[in-house]
Amino acid sequence: MEPLNEYIGLLKIRASYGELANQNTTGWYPSYSNLGIYSGSGVWLQDGAKPNRTTSPDRVENPILTWESISTINGGIDVAVLKNRLTASFDLYQRTTRNMLGPAPQLPETLGVGAKKANDTELQDSGWELQIGWNDRLENGLNYGARFVLSDYTTKVTKYPSNKTGDITTYYNGKLAGCSVAPGRGRHNPLRSASGLLRLYKTYCLSFSYCFYN
Repeated sequence: MEPLNEYIGLLKIRASYGELANQNTTGWYPSYSNLGIYSGSGVWLQDGAKPNRTTSPDRVENPILTWESISTINGGIDVAVLKNRLTASFDLYQRTTRNMLGPAPQLPETLGVGAKKANDTELQDSGWELQIGWNDRLENGLNYGARFVLSDYTTKVTKYPSNKTGDITTYYNGKLAGCSVAPGRGRHNPLRSASGLLRLYKTYCLSFSYCFYN
């Protein structure tokens, strides 16, 4: 291995796995129905005063509402060669959200109240990132460096059983972030566009830096 030290300064393989919970709610008691109470806001007078009034429940309650469960698995490799002047790093990851609070299940309009929130959705994020860097010093003492970063990821709904009618304006099985139409539905299918590229969110970054030392 001694001769390789002149060429390979770093070779590291990384792997990690983790789980955490997320209480993704917007109120103190999201599992219960709410009744609006308005003091003295009645229309008709009763015994010389306007009575109190209330409204119908805002949604169906869900007493078994629970936390979301998020698991993340990551793997990568770091390499430095040519006396650490050339470095490279590659990461591959997948994040899965189970028991996610998705859009409320579809209910008949005749019910008169909103649908309950339910832990019925599963979401998956997967992607990769590649970084390549070069750092060196010229004979006149000038240090310079360059870095190239390329990454990509997709977000996909892998489970949503509440869409019984095939509504494409909400979640459905296989829905990709950035795509407005499900595969095989509608007149325009972004998954089969002329460019052959998914309408997803991508980031490309190229940066250069230099500095002088006295």
